[in-house]
Amino acid sequence: MVNQRRGASEDWSGFFCIVCLAWLGVSCTPTSPSTPCLSVSCAVGEVCQAGSCVVETPAPTASPILPTPSTSDRTSSPSTSPAPDPSETSNEKKPKKEVPTIYRWSTLQTQGSANLWGVAMPTATHAWVVGDKGTILHSRDAGVTWKSQDSRVTTRLRAVWFASIKIGWVVGDKGVILATQDGGQNWKKQASRVTDTIYAVQFVNRYNGWAVGGDFTLLRTTDGGESWESVSGAIKIDLRGLFFRDKMFGYVVGAQGTILYTSNGALSITTEATGTNENFSSAYFFKNNNVWAVGAKGKLYFKSVDSGWQRKHLQSKADLHDIHFLDEKRGWIIGAKGVLLGTKDGGKTWGSEANGAYPDLHAQAIFHEKAGILVGKGGTIVRIEGVPDPSYVDKEESANRYAKP
Repeated sequence: MVNQRRGASEDWSGFFCIVCLAWLGVSCTPTSPSTPCLSVSCAVGEVCQAGSCVVETPAPTASPILPTPSTSDRTSSPSTSPAPDPSETSNEKKPKKEVPTIYRWSTLQTQGSANLWGVAMPTATHAWVVGDKGTILHSRDAGVTWKSQDSRVTTRLRAVWFASIKIGWVVGDKGVILATQDGGQNWKKQASRVTDTIYAVQFVNRYNGWAVGGDFTLLRTTDGGESWESVSGAIKIDLRGLFFRDKMFGYVVGAQGTILYTSNGALSITTEATGTNENFSSAYFFKNNNVWAVGAKGKLYFKSVDSGWQRKHLQSKADLHDIHFLDEKRGWIIGAKGVLLGTKDGGKTWGSEANGAYPDLHAQAIFHEKAGILVGKGGTIVRIEGVPDPSYVDKEESANRYAKP
């Protein structure tokens, strides 16, 4: 009888679950066969439920709810994904790393056979050079290529100066002064009223300029060369170079150790003692009043604001023709026998920067460390060029190349 009751109870429990599911839409679990627990204790693992002992069903363990990581967490958290197989990575090529460029003086170039005596470089790309037999050459690409301009003279031209890419002047033998207002397409003579050779010319703007030459020729203009005024001197020696830092203050150098100073645009001049009789050919005048001058037999002189002229010794004994500085640290000296010296410490030390053997170098024009031109004997032109750094090594590429598999 007991077994029959359990079967009936089980049937009714199942019938009840079917009614709940069909009518109420809820589910239930039919009561499994159980032992009555009204008067007896249930066995281990059973509990008393509705008067019967049933097997205890453990409550489902809820899975812990983990917080969803934020975008920043996903970005900063280290990835647990396995490293990609190199064979499955993209075939896209990495951009090639650019090799650094170094700028240095080029090897020797020539433009004809005429000696070149002067050069001007008013921009990083435009340059003019002048020389024997009325030679004038113009470059638009920093000296890579050159085109001839018609000077309309056959005399030797000694120096050139441009205030802009349009306005310039050229000077030379027999007192020649030429001027252009259109970048050299047309050159016209200006009246110098002298017959001696004019060795150098400089302007500080399109109006104020000076020129120096043989037999103490010292000319000044305040109208762009429409008129030139001669500054008389008591001594009849050649003046070879000049440097004005503005329209008032300047230096002029020449033969027999001559160095002249002016503070009023050459209306008057003062002779400064140098202690040498060697010829000077070029000078450079800084805004802080420091001055450099170079000349024959390797002579290099320096004057600071608190000292007189002092000689600085160089290893070279060749005649020095020109000196130029970009700033108080970087400068160059050129001269006979291809001398090309550079300094990076304001003249404390000088070292050769020649790229091969050069003939005599006469003049230089340097716009910045990436653009400069030297000229000299036999049509010599040397320019600053950019080339890949031969000492450059890509450290990453080198490491990969020699890495062990």
